[in-house]
Amino acid sequence: MQEIIEHRRVNGKCFDLGGGKQRLEISTGPIHYKENYDDPAEMWKDIDLRWRGNVIDRAPYILVHNGKSISVTNRRTGEVRTLEIEQPGQLDWNRSRSCARAKIPDGMLEVIAGRGAVKFRRTIKVPERPLESTFKVEGDISNMRFWAGDTRGPLKVEVQRDNGTLTERVVPHRELAYPVMVDPVTYEVEASTDDVFHTSYTQDYERAMTFIGAGSQPKKIGEYEPDISQNLGNRAGAGMRFDNVAIDVNSIITSAFLRLRASDSKSGTVMRTRVMGENAADPATFPAAIADFLTRRANIHMPVTWDFSTAWIRGEDYDSPDLTALVQFMIEISGWAADNAMVFFWDDLAARSDLGAHRLAYSWDAANP
Repeated sequence: MQEIIEHRRVNGKCFDLGGGKQRLEISTGPIHYKENYDDPAEMWKDIDLRWRGNVIDRAPYILVHNGKSISVTNRRTGEVRTLEIEQPGQLDWNRSRSCARAKIPDGMLEVIAGRGAVKFRRTIKVPERPLESTFKVEGDISNMRFWAGDTRGPLKVEVQRDNGTLTERVVPHRELAYPVMVDPVTYEVEASTDDVFHTSYTQDYERAMTFIGAGSQPKKIGEYEPDISQNLGNRAGAGMRFDNVAIDVNSIITSAFLRLRASDSKSGTVMRTRVMGENAADPATFPAAIADFLTRRANIHMPVTWDFSTAWIRGEDYDSPDLTALVQFMIEISGWAADNAMVFFWDDLAARSDLGAHRLAYSWDAANP
């Protein structure tokens, strides 16, 4: 199996299988980059998130890490964002493939490079330490996200910017389960609205989580509820949009499936879900409101049953049942053309799963899953 380099897309690879057959692999996020996005003749290059000294530059961005500060240059737009932590004393950094890490009095700091985003994370290990971080920031923060959470789930965050100083404060709405992790800044280089996670009963809807999932969800997004009987009808699901799908309209599909990587280990409870395709030739990114999302969710075709009772282990890959007929239908929708988008839904809105039986997988927003 040999890759056809000229058929690369920002989020896709194509392989020659011989005998006139090809294999296409599409990701929800970028897997390739260009040094000059304005040059149509430049070939797409593989993203490589390994540090070279204090720089990562084989990505859709250039990340420079210097002591207490990081700067991120968006290759596509040229925009530069700089963040500096206000931490007393020098920081001793160790760098691995996936992050740069330094110990601090209350835990550690991490600079985490993802395929389309960069995170600056602080981990607070003990209750005696303050739930507040202060940084100096240069540049527009309108496309930056702020997040905090502990072992029980996300936490509320208040953010304030005053004369170049950014303060992020965790606001506990329940008892904390340490360690507490705070992402003072997640700088997104690429769009982040192609994965969504939603629940039916509590009407939670989120386009920027580190996970997606399906089944019977026993808690609200951002809250911990040990008594799952409180959410008997809370059924969870996900939407996944794949952009730039390089399948010609006259292609014959011989094999197709979704491959999900578990973001959490889950027991072997019986989960009964379905995978469906959106009945649209080139669906847009997901809307901001759950009502609009559910309207699109109703426009589906050819649901494929995905029932299983095996446990999921964090970091392991799991393949859906065969989706060949579904993908074939989608490329035969009027208006389909190569490089259009496809949307798949994965959920249990029919409430068939056992109570609390759900599985979670990494989303686009997870760094280095």
